[in-house]
Amino acid sequence: MKVKLLTLAALSLVGINANANGWDLEVGVENQRFNDSSGDFSFTALAVTAGYRWDFDADTSATFEASFAFGLGDDRFTVIIADINPFASLGYRFTQQLNNNWSVYGRAAYASTGLDISIESVGEDSFDENANGLGFGGGIAWRGVTAGYMLYTGDLEDYSAFSLGYRWRF
Repeated sequence: MKVKLLTLAALSLVGINANANGWDLEVGVENQRFNDSSGDFSFTALAVTAGYRWDFDADTSATFEASFAFGLGDDRFTVIIADINPFASLGYRFTQQLNNNWSVYGRAAYASTGLDISIESVGEDSFDENANGLGFGGGIAWRGVTAGYMLYTGDLEDYSAFSLGYRWRF
């Protein structure tokens, strides 16, 4: 009995519910928008996010996570074809449970991506554009179904992503 009381006391001092900590995995689709001097490009991407979650109590958690997104197709204009490079980010997500079904979250991340742009005019010209930057955003979840928005700064100044996905907790 003393061991149980000491264990409970130690866990309450740490402030984390050790039984609920675990892994998160989210798979979804993103609409990524990238504006630069060449134009305004829009891409659809398959996104996978994995992270480790610390539950502070039954309603509040923090997750350190890594995300990867892979473009599905390209964006075409009359003479410009743009392909998005794989998107990668490392981030922190703070989640607040509102009730048994709904939660909201805020997210900060450092991201890296790029574009491969080809111009088919008189001759064919192509160039790569790589970008890195900090992103901030948030979203809402209903029973694991998530919807979120991120806006990035730095080299990714005019880069944003809207996502729909499903998040599992292990």
